[in-house]
Amino acid sequence: MRTGKTSSGIGMASTSGMPNRRHHRTWVAVVNRSRACFFERETRNGEVHTIHQITNPQGRVPVKELVSDRPGRSFDSGTHGESGGARHAYSSPVSPHDEAALKLVSKIVDYLEEGRVRNQYEHLILVAEPHFLGVLREAMGSPLSSLVSKEVHMDLTHLSNQELAQDISEILESEPSMGVEERAV
Repeated sequence: MRTGKTSSGIGMASTSGMPNRRHHRTWVAVVNRSRACFFERETRNGEVHTIHQITNPQGRVPVKELVSDRPGRSFDSGTHGESGGARHAYSSPVSPHDEAALKLVSKIVDYLEEGRVRNQYEHLILVAEPHFLGVLREAMGSPLSSLVSKEVHMDLTHLSNQELAQDISEILESEPSMGVEERAV
């Protein structure tokens, strides 16, 4: 058996390199396309506190401000050397808001993955509106996805951190209900 401290200074004892699971550390990620707030609860009945935030100001900017100008134009070439092809605007397969959201998702997943690799939590709860939750879920690898114990299909990012901490405490203690999906751990 080895003993040591985690990067946050929490003492732990482990056998075969695995952290002691008595701490039941849970991380909660409350996210939307413009903000991600991360909370932690170290024991089953412990306090919830903010551990990290990521902001994405482009997630709130109107699309016309994200796009610098009109899309470029192209001409179809005529068939068999004929001239007079049609003109078409180039279009992006991803909207500017979705592109900004994907950048945020990448930062969120990187942060969660770093915490997973460092054994900073044993359970993960995701709180996001359904579409964004789906995008986030797609970006997560299997090891990270396996730590998700609950999903809440709501956008709570408009709340203050204090209000979020209170709501998260309720979510942590809640039974599955409308908008809350328990996952087998």
